[in-house]
Amino acid sequence: MKYFLFSFLCISMISCGGDDDSSDESPEICTTVVVPSFSIIVVDTDGNLIDGATVTVIENSFSAVLVESSTGVYTGPDERVGTYLITIMKEGFQDITVTNPQIVSLTEDMCHVDTIEMTYILQSI
Repeated sequence: MKYFLFSFLCISMISCGGDDDSSDESPEICTTVVVPSFSIIVVDTDGNLIDGATVTVIENSFSAVLVESSTGVYTGPDERVGTYLITIMKEGFQDITVTNPQIVSLTEDMCHVDTIEMTYILQSI
């Protein structure tokens, strides 16, 4: 009986010893929300929102034309990290090419991108 009790205690100690997760980090729970990489507002020199512009983001061989989600607000591409150049065109206005690369990275929780939010002013021709 002593051997049985001793064996039982040893097995209990072994099975309980390594199961605890000692890290302080709790696992992140990602949501199903889709986050755009860019949210770009396009205005004229008077601050009026400009609809119908073509806003394009380019990274190497990838390019995407952003969707006008509301008047003068262009969003997209969804959940895509990278280093992008931006062009904005609208008939009757001077084109803009943003030459300093915009870096889209993941959020700290690694679930979604950090949306880059910017406003650009188009000058009429």
